[in-house]
Amino acid sequence: MATPATIRTQAKTGGPETEAFEKMARRRFQDPTPRRRGKWWVIDIRRDVFVDGKHKRVQAPVRIAPADKSFREAQKISTEYLRPMNQQLESIGSATNFNHYVDNTYIPIVMPLLAKSTRDRYRGVIDNYLQPAFGKLCLRDLTPLSVQRYFSQMATSDLAHGSRDKIRDVLSSVMGSAVQYGVLISNPVENVRMPAERRGRTVSCKSYSDKPRKRWHSRSWTANSAFRNSGGASGIRTPDPLPARQVQPSSTKLV
Repeated sequence: MATPATIRTQAKTGGPETEAFEKMARRRFQDPTPRRRGKWWVIDIRRDVFVDGKHKRVQAPVRIAPADKSFREAQKISTEYLRPMNQQLESIGSATNFNHYVDNTYIPIVMPLLAKSTRDRYRGVIDNYLQPAFGKLCLRDLTPLSVQRYFSQMATSDLAHGSRDKIRDVLSSVMGSAVQYGVLISNPVENVRMPAERRGRTVSCKSYSDKPRKRWHSRSWTANSAFRNSGGASGIRTPDPLPARQVQPSSTKLV
């Protein structure tokens, strides 16, 4: 029988605990009054964050409109901004750290379902590209704009076009699994566009087409000559035609 001294305590993974998720899932209606701050209308809203694996509820000002807007219009903008939070359309699990989700959810749950060669390639992309780029961010910080900016910067990189596509596929797989398991509402990688593939120097039409045309004429002349010498389809051998510039001697005499 195991004694309390021999039972190991559960290791802290650095991510939010289940109890914290349940507590945060309660409805928290927010309706702050807009106020002017410098050249902006701002509202004070509360957000759920995790610091060192511990849940905290912090309050911070958010700019919603320029100060030249009316108070009534600022109220409308505030209502539209807070609607996803008040209707619980913003997933609480989106506060999860990217590295924590990959190490504790994606790798142990999703990757075993893939083929071994695919797993090896995906793991290399995660270790060399995704975790260095997004490891310190929360999942909700990976917006369509931030993801598009990341791939647009690859236009000047030395990575091959296929490697860029693979990075996008792996990131889309990670974020898609977060949507599947209810951590995110949507996949920010779905409509991302990749930089155009760089191609080699274009060859001019003159240098590209002259020689093939000469080779084609010589081959067709050889083939026609061989066909006539063998008798053709009727078996009757026909003489080769005279060259175009050779003139036949006239048999008539001038009087």
